[in-house]
Amino acid sequence: AAAGPGPAPPQPADRSATLRRLAVAAVAGALVALDPLLVRGGRAATGTVLALALALAALALAWAVPSRPYLRWLPAVGAAGGLALLVSPLALPVLAVPTVAALLEARYQEAWRTTAALGLAVGLWLLLPVWVAGQDLGTGQAGWLLGRPPGRGSLAASLAASPLSWLLVAAGLVAAIQTWRPRSGARPAGATQGARRLAWAAATTGGALAAMALGYPVDRALPFAVPAAAVALAFASGSAVAAAGSPRARRMVLAGAGVALAGLLVAQGADWGSRYGGRADDGLGRLVATVAAQVPAC
Repeated sequence: AAAGPGPAPPQPADRSATLRRLAVAAVAGALVALDPLLVRGGRAATGTVLALALALAALALAWAVPSRPYLRWLPAVGAAGGLALLVSPLALPVLAVPTVAALLEARYQEAWRTTAALGLAVGLWLLLPVWVAGQDLGTGQAGWLLGRPPGRGSLAASLAASPLSWLLVAAGLVAAIQTWRPRSGARPAGATQGARRLAWAAATTGGALAAMALGYPVDRALPFAVPAAAVALAFASGSAVAAAGSPRARRMVLAGAGVALAGLLVAQGADWGSRYGGRADDGLGRLVATVAAQVPAC
């Protein structure tokens, strides 16, 4: 009061909430950065990683633009989604997340708007089959351009090849369900964010399973579900710590969540080291050695 009018000083609760959000973002980022499938795709510069980045950008744009006037932003949202689909059609579940989230909250007008953006993205992707049909391409070339699945594999083999990614996706889906579920017959305060997390985790997980059922390999289908699972799991851990009543219970929950998340991060790091830490994976070194052995020195 003596200082006169001005912004109120930050309260301890505001500081703790800010620190909690930063911690959740850091944990989610670490889980994504160390995921074995994303690490493998990033090292090989695969189209899956590019399609995932474009799909996440389209998803962020769809949630960031104002609801009115939505038609002004519809071409931008649809174009971003179309670019992701042109890189990989497996990005479709990520682009359908805003529609699923709107349906979970029974906001049907927004569901129609997001469906229009999704339809525009699919329409942009349909230009590719039209172009392919007009070219003199073989079946193999056309199938490669259109993203045809190479063949159905074994789900058990995919589980054995990427257990940490499957564990993260399953834990993230369970966490998203737990944080969205209404309590005491009423919606929680963050109902919109909870619905978005659940829609993101459920749509991408279901899309990955459907893609593998159609014959896509796990390293092309499951990476699209990893970011949603990481965000949901990190947020659920932070919410559990914040919801603890007494300081002692909060410390116990924090310790339990910290040990579980740290164990997963350590396992991901160990997997990264076992796969990419040795000389056997030095592709550039092998290429240089091959050229040196075959080509005379200048």
